[in-house]
Amino acid sequence: MKLICSCVLMFVVFVSQAQNARILGQVQDGELPVPYANVALIGTQIGTVADEIGRFTIENISAGNYQLQISAIGFQSYQTELELETEIIDLGTIGLAKDVFGLEEVVVSGTRNAIKRYDSPVIMNTISNRTFESTQSISIAEGLKFSPGLRVENNCQNCGFTQLRMNGLDGAYSQILINSRPVFSALAGVYGLEMIPAN
Repeated sequence: MKLICSCVLMFVVFVSQAQNARILGQVQDGELPVPYANVALIGTQIGTVADEIGRFTIENISAGNYQLQISAIGFQSYQTELELETEIIDLGTIGLAKDVFGLEEVVVSGTRNAIKRYDSPVIMNTISNRTFESTQSISIAEGLKFSPGLRVENNCQNCGFTQLRMNGLDGAYSQILINSRPVFSALAGVYGLEMIPAN
């Protein structure tokens, strides 16, 4: 009887250890930590966010093969294959490369899906924060003046409203969306560029 109980207890301990695997690591950019990076196991609901010094811990993972993805704003995402068999896997320091050209940005394209910029089937141009900061723009209307293919012009001599011309088309052909919801109608879109702050 004691032998059966000890075997059952050893089996329970072994199963609990296999299901309680942990992944540890730290995300860095060279020698500086990358705070609040997203860490996730692709295809599962398991993930976490790194702390202010870039350290992360994912707990209670069952044994198996996983694909780990680490992403942060302004950096290229990192992916690696993991085979969880032991209780603790320490990944050590994971270095993220800076996304200089903004290819990792998530954009909404003509497919109406949130996809990465380099996967988009249509040409996407994005305006970075650097443009607004270097031109010291207060509103979106001021920042869009420095983008190729866009022209902000005054059309009404009495009311002085501005409209955005995109590749020569009038302002009624453009629409401003925030989180896929229109801020202004097609007519009112020409009046609202000064009301949206650059931040």
